[in-house]
Amino acid sequence: AGGAGSYSEGLFGVRGEWPLLSYLQLAVEGDIGAGGGGGLPTGTGLIAGLAGEVRWQLLPTLALRLGYGRVEALDAEMSVDALTIGVVSGFARPLVR
Repeated sequence: AGGAGSYSEGLFGVRGEWPLLSYLQLAVEGDIGAGGGGGLPTGTGLIAGLAGEVRWQLLPTLALRLGYGRVEALDAEMSVDALTIGVVSGFARPLVR
């Protein structure tokens, strides 16, 4: 009701992580899968994405992250850039080994 729509995606991918300093980590990931809905022009729904992230470890169970990524439909006009800022918590276990 109301003409509302939503977008959903299911992706498979690979992620690499590299320590830069004892408290700083770089991550890069690539994904491919299906996405669609919400009136976005995804064509047949085949999409792919690439993203990078820097994680700053504040405490053994707490980190800040800053990332940038892009998702594109492989056979349509859709392309989306995303800037992410977040807080990461390990709760019961440390995030770093």
